[in-house]
Order: sequence, then C-alpha cells, then structure tokens
Amino acid sequence: METKIIKLITGEEVICKVSHSYDVDNNIIGFKFHFPYKIIVIPNPDENGQTKFDVNYLAWMGASADTEFDVSFSSVVSIGSPLPEVEDLYMERYTEYLGDLKEKE
Repeated sequence: METKIIKLITGEEVICKVSHSYDVDNNIIGFKFHFPYKIIVIPNPDENGQTKFDVNYLAWMGASADTEFDVSFSSVVSIGSPLPEVEDLYMERYTEYLGDLKEKE
C-alpha cells in the first residue's frame, strides 16, 4: 500500500495508506483508507515576515475504534503523493501504531 494525500469533497486533506474497497462480488466500489489522519496546515510567520507552515495531524474519525474506512469514489476530489517530510511524520505515527498492535497480541 502506498501513502497518499487525499482531498475529499468536504475540503479535508487526509494522509493514509490507501487501497481499493470491494463489494461481495469482488467489484471495486471505492477506496479503503488505512490509518487515516486529517492534515492540518498552520501558518507560522517568522520575524522577517515570511510565512512557513507547520503540519499537524488529527486522527480522522478519531472517535471511532476502527482504523480502516471504506470511502466512495464520489467523496474523493484528488489523490497525490505526500512531500517526503510529510510522509516521514505520518510514518512515525503509523509505525508506533503497528508497534502498539504487536504489543497487544
């Protein structure tokens, strides 16, 4: 699975591992988001008047116990590859999550 940034029709940008979602007849019906996080970009002006941006992550559907979600094609506007530094931060959380899963076994 690849890590992608997905723009939803709601305007949210989500970073996640993504694959296809299938119906009972094995037809592709949408996307499956694995371990999705909403990306929050915060402007951070410096003393020289230049604006840099901090990236924060918020668990997408954070009140859910699930970590995989089926999303219809019609809910997605665009899909792209994350910048290396954005993917690195996401992968730190993803790796922590996988480690937590192994500890629970």
